[in-house]
Amino acid sequence: MPFLLQGTLWWLVTKPIFHIFTKFNVQGYEHLKKLPPSIIFAPNHSHAVDAVLIPLALPLWSRFSPVFYVTREGIRYEGWKKFLFTFFNLKHIGAYPISHDKKNYALSLKTHEVIIKEMGSMCIFPEGGTTKDGLIRQAKGGVGYLASTTAAPVIPILITGTFKLSFKHFLLRKNTITIRFFPPLYLKEDFTLKGDELVTHYRNFGEKVLNVLREAKSEPVVSI
Repeated sequence: MPFLLQGTLWWLVTKPIFHIFTKFNVQGYEHLKKLPPSIIFAPNHSHAVDAVLIPLALPLWSRFSPVFYVTREGIRYEGWKKFLFTFFNLKHIGAYPISHDKKNYALSLKTHEVIIKEMGSMCIFPEGGTTKDGLIRQAKGGVGYLASTTAAPVIPILITGTFKLSFKHFLLRKNTITIRFFPPLYLKEDFTLKGDELVTHYRNFGEKVLNVLREAKSEPVVSI
C-alpha cells in the first residue's frame, strides 16, 4: 500500500499541487546515487507536511520507495493536517509510531529497525517534533540508534519554506519549498557503551546530523 500510494496518488495528485501552488526545488540528489536502498532520511521538522515532501523529492519509482516513517504514538493533527494524515491509515502511507517505552530504543524502534534491515528506507526527524520558532531543536537519540544498529547511511535533509505554511500561502503562491540532500553520515555500533553513555552517544550523533543543517541555515551549531 505505501508503494502504491507514494508512487501513484502522491505523484499524480500531491506533487502537481506543490508545483502549481509553490516553487518546489530539489537539490543534492547526486549524494544518493551510489547508496543502497536501505538508507535513513533525517530532515529538520517545521511542519506536518514535511513528511510528504521526502517521497516527492525522489524520482518516480525510486529504489528508495516507499519511504517509511517514524511517528510519535498518539500524535494528533488539527484542521487540514488532520484530513491529510487521517484520510488514510497512517500505516498505509508507511508511517509506524514508536511503541512501548520511549526511553528503550530497542523496543520503541523495533519495527523501524526491521524495515531498514529488510532493505527499506526510513525517514526519522532527529528533533522528535516540529520547531516552534523556526530554529532547529535539540536532537533525540532515535536516529543514532537506527544508524548504529542497522549500519545504514544517514542523509541529512534541509527542508525550507514550510515553517508556518498555511492553506492561504498555497493559494497566494507565496512559498518556495526546497528539499536539499547532504552527503551521508555513518555511526558504528559501540559495544563498550552502556546505559546513559549509550544514550548520549546516540544523541550526539543526532546533533551531528542536525549541525549539518544548522550550518546550512547559518544557525549556531551544538557543541558535541
